[in-house]
Amino acid sequence: FNSTGPNSAATGPYQNLTISTTWGSYTPSGSASFSISQATGSGDISPGGFPLNTSNGHVVRYVSFSATPPLTFTLTPDAVFTMASPGTFGGTTCYLYSLNGGQNNTPVWTAILGPQSPSGNPPAVHFPAQSIAPNTVSVGNNNASGSNGIVYLSLNCN
Repeated sequence: FNSTGPNSAATGPYQNLTISTTWGSYTPSGSASFSISQATGSGDISPGGFPLNTSNGHVVRYVSFSATPPLTFTLTPDAVFTMASPGTFGGTTCYLYSLNGGQNNTPVWTAILGPQSPSGNPPAVHFPAQSIAPNTVSVGNNNASGSNGIVYLSLNCN
């Protein structure tokens, strides 16, 4: 990863889904390791690790990002997420949700990108570069969600 960005990372295919992302610049400068993991929620993740997204349509995939040392990325204008699969997304309108701290520090799923519709052959959902408040995201190497922790996303389609 390059501290001045943009940086691209990809994972998959995992159960026929490939995920690629683009991130902006990050701090601190220097070398860093960065990883992306995918899960379906059907036995290949630990439900105790974070709350499942059960109220926002069909969950296509959970995604987690981690980094060592912890990095703070800028997301504008380089927040691009493309998710491609030869299978079905289970709906025609998709959103990308992020697990954020809510009331009383209880994590809640918040829509950050979308709506976008799957298109192409094989079908893909592409979330174009856009502003995501607060335009930075911290990715770390501990087990907390949000600031200086693992970043959890879910792709949900209706």
